[in-house]
Amino acid sequence: KIVSFDVFDTLLVRPALQPRDILHLLARRVNALYGVDFIRMRWDAEAELGRINADIHEIYDFMAEKHGLDARTRDALLEEEVRCETTLLSPRPDAKELYDEAVRLGKRVIAVSDMYLPGEIIADILRRKGFSMDAVYVSCDCAARKSDGALYDVVLAGEGGEPSEILHVGDNWESDYVQAIRKRLTAVWLPSIRERCFRNEQEYEYLFGEAVRRDPLWSIFLGFSLNRLYARWADSPENIGVPENLHHFSELTLAPLLTAFGLFLAN
Repeated sequence: KIVSFDVFDTLLVRPALQPRDILHLLARRVNALYGVDFIRMRWDAEAELGRINADIHEIYDFMAEKHGLDARTRDALLEEEVRCETTLLSPRPDAKELYDEAVRLGKRVIAVSDMYLPGEIIADILRRKGFSMDAVYVSCDCAARKSDGALYDVVLAGEGGEPSEILHVGDNWESDYVQAIRKRLTAVWLPSIRERCFRNEQEYEYLFGEAVRRDPLWSIFLGFSLNRLYARWADSPENIGVPENLHHFSELTLAPLLTAFGLFLAN
């Protein structure tokens, strides 16, 4: 009766090899504009705060207190981060097909996420990207997480009915599949694009580690390319290290190189 989707890396994807790498792009905009060292302030702020279900407002309050930001700068930086996420996030095509089919069949469709962005912000981003949800359950709102199964208890209490009447789809094996099954939901694991690309961290490091360390913006260029290359299961290569045809080679190598060179010339 109900189809539940994880949000990040399932319905929506960021154009980056690592999710936090978009902060480097944001830093290039805000550092000069607000006179801050954004990466130094933001990179470990969530971990330093030490509250597992903190929302973005609490994270920025902590940053402001630690680094002496005035309220106006704090609010402006928070808005810049939300705007950056909203701009860069894009629908994952294979998950969008599942969502569209659920809507066509008249199912109730909900989103369930472990995330520091409140539900109202996530719901707005989803709507802008073509996903209209009947309900959104987020860890920072509910003080409960999928990763230990507690957020599913909140979902079950909110939705009513039997657990088996909910089908949950998500990219995280433990949070979206194992924990959902333990709560007796029906669950489907849809591996993230990153997991489909790299069989392990050693493969990622061998292929892209040095390039991203040298310039974090390569994470953005390559992330865009991998999102396109792995947008649909049937058309994507089996091994990211061995492009199967000219299309795969162009998406992975020529496109980011030409983009980077074009930006270099423009600057």
